[in-house]
Amino acid sequence: MRISRRDTAASPAVRAFVIGANRWEEADRWPLPGARERVYFPPSRGSAGGTGTAAGTGLLLGRRPKDSAADSYRYDPSDPVPTVGGANFHLFHSNLGPLDQREVEQRRDVLSYTTPPFDAGAVLAGPVSATLYVSSTARDADFTAKLVLVRPDGYARIVEDGIIRARYHDSLRRPELRARHHRARRHSARGGRGARLRLEVSSGNFPKYDRNPQTGENPATATVLAPATHTVHHGGAYPAALRVWLRKARR
Repeated sequence: MRISRRDTAASPAVRAFVIGANRWEEADRWPLPGARERVYFPPSRGSAGGTGTAAGTGLLLGRRPKDSAADSYRYDPSDPVPTVGGANFHLFHSNLGPLDQREVEQRRDVLSYTTPPFDAGAVLAGPVSATLYVSSTARDADFTAKLVLVRPDGYARIVEDGIIRARYHDSLRRPELRARHHRARRHSARGGRGARLRLEVSSGNFPKYDRNPQTGENPATATVLAPATHTVHHGGAYPAALRVWLRKARR
């Protein structure tokens, strides 16, 4: 196919597919017009972990907590958090796309932080980022962040996920355990009235990403997998946050 300069000039600067609304939107800039940045902070005090039968009850609120707090979880790479849905084009098609995360969220090694319900329909219409402050008893660790859109009926649809290997956050030559995790992605999705946003935090997403043995050894050659306790710090001196751009949903 041949594309002329005239064709390129006539194209919109931005074309975004809005998941949930099942339509394309065109605009002259990104974030989409009408969107405003919203920042949510987790004030949980140890209640964010799954119970084995239900997701954790950590919150995401629009005001920054004054006091420092933390949530900890024990992560064992021999029982990794499984990949469920998402952009997994290298996996089987049955494990691809906006799948329900409720079973994953029940795990005790998955932290869940959830906003209050939307008063009206809203559209994610810009960058999505998470900033985490973490510590660990391991020599190395991975930290995952997953954005989930929770429908009023409880269906927890994955929107985006990311991962970082703490030891190599700045350089492959100078490994060190990272204390801060920040990832930004572009996304557009629609949530109706009563929907909520949820941030999931853990240390694995397998087999989409290889397991970290948590020993400091090369994951490709390591023969020992070591359990460890990881802690997410927030509030006070640790401004952990979820940042999204939201716009009122159009009919």
